[in-house]
Amino acid sequence: IAELFRQLEYAPPETRSRQMDATEKLIGDIDPAQNYPEDFIIYRITGYRSDRTDEPATLVGEALLPDLVNLVLLLSMGLQLPKDFAQRRAISLEEAAARLDVSMKTIQRYRRRGLVVHYALSEGRTQKMVCFEDALQRFSDGHRESIDKAVTYSRMKGELEAAIIEQAQHLHKSEHLSLNQAAEKLATQHGRAHETIRQLLRRQHRQRELQLHL
Repeated sequence: IAELFRQLEYAPPETRSRQMDATEKLIGDIDPAQNYPEDFIIYRITGYRSDRTDEPATLVGEALLPDLVNLVLLLSMGLQLPKDFAQRRAISLEEAAARLDVSMKTIQRYRRRGLVVHYALSEGRTQKMVCFEDALQRFSDGHRESIDKAVTYSRMKGELEAAIIEQAQHLHKSEHLSLNQAAEKLATQHGRAHETIRQLLRRQHRQRELQLHL
């Protein structure tokens, strides 16, 4: 895929735009569990049929998806796309995360699984990574079960962290435990690593100190 991009990088803008769109369509057809011949991938993107006689390389769908997503992004970088490119509405990755009710870290994981993003021009004429609404909807429709699980996990994690923080505050007041001592006790109680709990309590402590100074 990297070699293919090098061949397309200096193609005329209309060619790169056409092949960028072809790559996006191909992403929607890739099954992570299937294998795909290299010449099939090249044909779907470029329309060119190879006349090679040797056996083409076989690419695993799961490994191919992030490379194809990256190819779309790289091709879009040189096209100076408007935010309403091809009558599609662009939203920020932060807004995409909010719509799916997941974290930005989860959005980055979704990119590796086929969530297509582009570079488009912002109000200041600088290029910013965006997700077109229709691309977000297609990904959401095709991964509904895993997205629902991510949302449930995120909410449970938030509720658990809030409970741990409240317990730590209670331990500090009732037993005069230090942050590290409270973390050690709560880690055992919740079956979590001591360092994980300690870092959570440290973040909360820093946030409270910052709020006191504001």
